[in-house]
Amino acid sequence: MRIHVDTTMTPGTIGGHATEFLPVHRQANDTPATVTATLTVPLSLEDITATIWYLFCESPLQELRDVLADAAYMHRLVLETFLAAGAHEVESERLGLVEVTPGTDGFEHLSLIRERVAHLYGAPARKPVCRTGGRRELAGVGQ
Repeated sequence: MRIHVDTTMTPGTIGGHATEFLPVHRQANDTPATVTATLTVPLSLEDITATIWYLFCESPLQELRDVLADAAYMHRLVLETFLAAGAHEVESERLGLVEVTPGTDGFEHLSLIRERVAHLYGAPARKPVCRTGGRRELAGVGQ
């Protein structure tokens, strides 16, 4: 039996960055493709971080640095991995990131990934500051 490996790249966009990626589900699929699907998937910076973490959390640090240095490759990896691993796996990895704290295995990896993801896709949104209660009335105002 001969396995067909399709290396046809598919256009994609992540965070406004156009890229091409391998639709990995097609690599050994010998049934003919008859339709295409286009969808928009909102991702947080932590979702993207979890996607890269999923691939490289146990890799040598230099390998991770090399991957992070290549923005085009990172865009491709995020799309391919999100498609191949699925949203459920990425979500599971993202939830597990809270256990990676200073002094634990992988913290340096995670810090490098977060820094690069923020650089490529923007800083995390700031949480609005709620200023309710504790308000002081100025003496003599409105009297």
